[in-house]
Amino acid sequence: MIGGQPFWRDQDAIRPVVSALLFEPDEDGPRFVSVHTAIGLAAAMFGVQRHDIISARRHPELVKARALVTWILRNVPVQPMSYPKIGRALGGRDHTTIMHAHQIAIRLRLEDERFARTCRAICIHFGLSRRNRHGN
Repeated sequence: MIGGQPFWRDQDAIRPVVSALLFEPDEDGPRFVSVHTAIGLAAAMFGVQRHDIISARRHPELVKARALVTWILRNVPVQPMSYPKIGRALGGRDHTTIMHAHQIAIRLRLEDERFARTCRAICIHFGLSRRNRHGN
């Protein structure tokens, strides 16, 4: 909470969290986000522990956090990470589970303002437009 309000409600409050957890975009090189960094950002945004994101627990906030990790790793890097590789990083999940998580992320961007603001802040940080993203 920042000033009595959850930090994701204020774009100016999101920006430092994103900046602290994500590598700065390199003007001359490709965008790179590690799995560790994506998990850290999702943990910070949803107030959960990193180890819970890769656990087998199915709490709704953990499902959303995993969906955010998947969305980040599929949309931010110049070369999107494969579903099997994301699955291995998220506790050995099957690639079809990760594909479903990506679909959840796309749905949440449309239905959940908090999730959508987080994704917009990440896009702003990396200067991503609809044209240079790899999905939704």
